[in-house]
Amino acid sequence: MSCLGIDLFNRDNPPPGYHSASELWRIHGGPKPAELTPQMIDCSTSFRLFYPKSKLSNKGWSTVESKKKFLILVPDSSSLEEFQDSVAQECNKKFDGAADLIWSAIKNGFPKTEWKISMNLPPADEFKTIADYRITDVPSFTHWMATVIANGKDHTKASLAVLMVNRKTAAKQAKAVIKVKKHILTQDAAQTASSLHANPSIIITPGDFDAMNIYVNQIFNAHPPNPKYEQKMPVYIDPTDPSQYSPLTLAIVQRAGWSLDLRPPPNLKFENLSAAKKRKLNQGTTSQINSPAADSDSSLVVDLKVNLLNQYLKFVKIPVCERDMIIGILTAKEATNPKIFRSNNITREMMKDWGLEDIYIAQLRDHVNKFEKSRASH
Repeated sequence: MSCLGIDLFNRDNPPPGYHSASELWRIHGGPKPAELTPQMIDCSTSFRLFYPKSKLSNKGWSTVESKKKFLILVPDSSSLEEFQDSVAQECNKKFDGAADLIWSAIKNGFPKTEWKISMNLPPADEFKTIADYRITDVPSFTHWMATVIANGKDHTKASLAVLMVNRKTAAKQAKAVIKVKKHILTQDAAQTASSLHANPSIIITPGDFDAMNIYVNQIFNAHPPNPKYEQKMPVYIDPTDPSQYSPLTLAIVQRAGWSLDLRPPPNLKFENLSAAKKRKLNQGTTSQINSPAADSDSSLVVDLKVNLLNQYLKFVKIPVCERDMIIGILTAKEATNPKIFRSNNITREMMKDWGLEDIYIAQLRDHVNKFEKSRASH
C-alpha cells in the first residue's frame, strides 16, 4: 500500500488490527508523533443504587438501577475525584437523581458503595472478572490508571459496576455469619469436651455450650491477668502505649465477645499506670503475683484426702457441662481440696498448663475464702 502513498503504520485512525502512530510510539518505541492521542478507557457501565423509602426511617429501601450497560469515556489524566464525578453525571443521564445518590454516598460513606472494575489484559490478572477488583481509595484507582497507561493503547476496554450495598441484605448476611461462627464454636467445644471427658459414653452436644461463654474464654485467653497492671483481673493493654490499660470486667468482656473478635469494644475506657507502676514496668522488676493476697497463706497445710470438688464447682457456678472435664483434670493432679488453690506454689500458669481455661482458673482461685466461710456457716 505504500506504493500508493498510504502508510498503514503511522495513522491516527488505522484499519482494524493496526496500531495508531501514538500506539506505535508507546508500545514499540517508534517515532513520536507530532500530536499524541490521549489514552481513554472505554467503560461499559452499569449501576445499582438504593435510597430509603421513607425519610423518617431506614427500614425499607428502594432500588434504582440501569436498564442496560452504557459507555463512559475516562481520560487517562483523570483523578479519582474527577472519575467519580464523571461517572455520577453519566449515571444521572440514565436516571435523574442518580448523581445525587452517588455523591451523597461518597461524601458520607453510606450506603457503602462498591466500584468494581474488570479488564481483559493478559499481563494484569488482578483485573480479570473473577478477581473482583474494586476501587476503594486513591492507590487502588492510581494502580488501575497506571495499568491502562502501561498498556499503551489509545482505547482500553473495561467494565465498571457502581453497586450500593443494600443495608437490609448486609444486616441479614452479618447475622448469618454470626450464627455460623456460633455453630462452629459450639461444635468445636463439644468435640473437645467429648475427647477429654472421663466417661466416653456420655454424649456432649453443641447445645450444651453457650457461644457467649466461649467468646469470653477467648478474650480471657488473649488478655490474661498481668500483675504489673492488675493482680486479679485480666487487662487489655493499649498496643501503642503500654502505660494505658483497661481492666476487663465481665460486662466489658461480654460486650467484646459479641463482636466476634478479640479486640475490646470501641467505648473502652483506659486507665493510666501510676508513676510507681510505670517505673516497675520500665525496669521489668515486678515479680509475678499468682494468687490474691487475701487468699494467700504459704504456711497452709492442706488435707489432700478431702475431696470437695463437686461442691466447690457448684458453689463457684462452673457450667454443668464443664464440671466433669474440670474434675477430671484436677483429680489427676490431686487438687481435690479447694484450699490448694491458695498456695503460692500452685500458679495460674501451672493450672493453665493442666488444660484449664483462664476464666475457670479465676473462678477456682478467687472464691476459696467465700466457700470456706459458707461451709463454716452451715
